[in-house]
Amino acid sequence: MKISLPRLHSSPAASRCLRAAARGLLASLLLLGCGHSEPAPTAAAEGSAATATAARERAVSAPASKRRQFDSPQEAVDFALFRGRYEAARQSAAALSRDAAAVTSYRGLSPIPGARRIQVVSTGNLRGKLEDCGCKNNPLGGLARQATIGRQPVEGDAVALTLRLDAGDGLFSSREPATAVGETAEQVTARALLAAYRALGLQAMAIGAYDLRLGAAWTLREAERAGVPMLSCNLRRGEKWAQGSLLLGDGANRIGVIGVTLATPETAGFLEGAGVDAAAAVSRYNAEAASVVSKGAHGIVLLAAGGMEPTRSFVAALRESGGPLPAMVLVSGSLQLTGDAIWAGEVPLLEAGDEGKTLLRTDLFVVGDRIGVVPEGGGLLEGLRSYMTLLRSIQNGVGTAAGGRRGLPPGAERETGLGVRRRAADAMARELAQAAKAAQASAGSATAGGALRNRIVPISPNTAESPEVKRLVDEAKVKAERLARGGGPGRKNGKAR
Repeated sequence: MKISLPRLHSSPAASRCLRAAARGLLASLLLLGCGHSEPAPTAAAEGSAATATAARERAVSAPASKRRQFDSPQEAVDFALFRGRYEAARQSAAALSRDAAAVTSYRGLSPIPGARRIQVVSTGNLRGKLEDCGCKNNPLGGLARQATIGRQPVEGDAVALTLRLDAGDGLFSSREPATAVGETAEQVTARALLAAYRALGLQAMAIGAYDLRLGAAWTLREAERAGVPMLSCNLRRGEKWAQGSLLLGDGANRIGVIGVTLATPETAGFLEGAGVDAAAAVSRYNAEAASVVSKGAHGIVLLAAGGMEPTRSFVAALRESGGPLPAMVLVSGSLQLTGDAIWAGEVPLLEAGDEGKTLLRTDLFVVGDRIGVVPEGGGLLEGLRSYMTLLRSIQNGVGTAAGGRRGLPPGAERETGLGVRRRAADAMARELAQAAKAAQASAGSATAGGALRNRIVPISPNTAESPEVKRLVDEAKVKAERLARGGGPGRKNGKAR
């Protein structure tokens, strides 16, 4: 496992937190003895009797369902040593998470002295929801509430540029292809959603499978009428490509926004029929990226409709192609809610949940002309999570070996899968200790770049509704209900067949 630790500008508070986290992790890892190596004979001899006695006492006093049986004092010692290492790693992770939370629980304050703040407000996966989610206890969402949140005063540092973006899959509750015959309830809802997005100041929206239910021609026509740019660099519109990008901002804060529609095994056939060329996604992105860069874009935000895993694969393909990578990616399609970015290499991926229950406020704090982001401590934290996962698998394997491999000669376990995992844990712990030293040494250093801060903003019942957007929603709701009751030729329950 190779762990890389990027170097960032850092405020004094952030530096102290990161240094404290690194010191705590380093101390714990050194106490672990850098992994699960065999105990020294003297330590084993001194601790065997006491550990075995304690284990027997616990076994006698504990309920029968929770007793752990050991075949030998040495097995009890090995398990006790392992538990000590596991608990130390768990506590280190908790301490590091607390320190990371202290750094990121900002109120719009830059972690990089002198950085410019670019705020990205994003949504996705709305799937035709104009109102709240309808949950009994805490009904989140609603476009009229979202409009109020989007217009709240900016807190903290001044914002050089605000982007209001949607990652797609918003217009319909189904992605099954349908033919529009006359006006239907879902058409009314989709038009109202686009009108509300226009009122919210949405600057761009990706085109996903849930936006193409009535075909690309219908969707693009209605989006143009509403004044909402819908982007997909790999969607054909007749003999030409649909709009794939646009340029937002000015000066040193020009951002290119590119949309891409990614196919999954479930959606590939439908999207192909709608005009999406999945095979051309990488080349079309590179063409759009070259276009916005030539027009002065200092960074790219990618709107990727199609899910988190297809997006990770797409970013990997972009890296192999040698084209310019996006500074960040907003995703729809997998219904995840990302408080912390999911990193595809050096590119952060973010998704805003489902049904409009939350939105994301993401700040890019940028130094210099290039608008890009690097993970802050992400390699160390990810490595620690992997280490703990391996320790858990070893813990589970201890029980299996004790129950199913009795009678093996001493040392035979080293040749089993459990022994291999323990040796892997040794190597991983040594790398983590080195990474912790590197983090401690570089916490106060500074290089040009950018940092990302992400906040989940719930759209709660306590949020006031925007009268303008509420009127649009109420009118659409009344009209849709009337159409749903009316039926008629070409319709069934008010929906297109």
